[in-house]
Amino acid sequence: MSHMKTTLQLSLFLIVNATSVIKSQDTIKTSAKTIEIIAPASEIVVEEEPVFQFADENAMFEDGGLEKFRDWVQRNLVYPPITVENDIQGTVIVQFSITSQGKLVESKILRGVDPSLDNEVLRVVNSSPDWKPAMVKGKPVKEQLVMPVMFGLVSGKRR
Repeated sequence: MSHMKTTLQLSLFLIVNATSVIKSQDTIKTSAKTIEIIAPASEIVVEEEPVFQFADENAMFEDGGLEKFRDWVQRNLVYPPITVENDIQGTVIVQFSITSQGKLVESKILRGVDPSLDNEVLRVVNSSPDWKPAMVKGKPVKEQLVMPVMFGLVSGKRR
């Protein structure tokens, strides 16, 4: 509704302006003005790249694949103290995509354990360095990946 109102106001403004120029042509010389209308950012269409779950060559993290990334994530995780105190453990399932430019995007938790553990997984995954993108028919493509991240406490609570 507000878009229609804005369009209507803009149309009325242009009609009123054109009328005033026509009326004033008899007495005053007018100069032509160019009006540039720019669409609001919310109306700009961005073409999304298709997402592949299977590629000829999977995206590569550093010099390895998903297993190498899983190791990197495990090394960079910090077990939240509140979850240690409450003996919370389990496996968080995270999904993310690697763009055709090698950027990790669109991370989300598919199956969580606890908000503290889920947020820690997202924090680490989102801090990933760039990847080598997946390839299909020799061209880089966006690939979607799913990975489990395990949180476990040895013999009960850690100290």
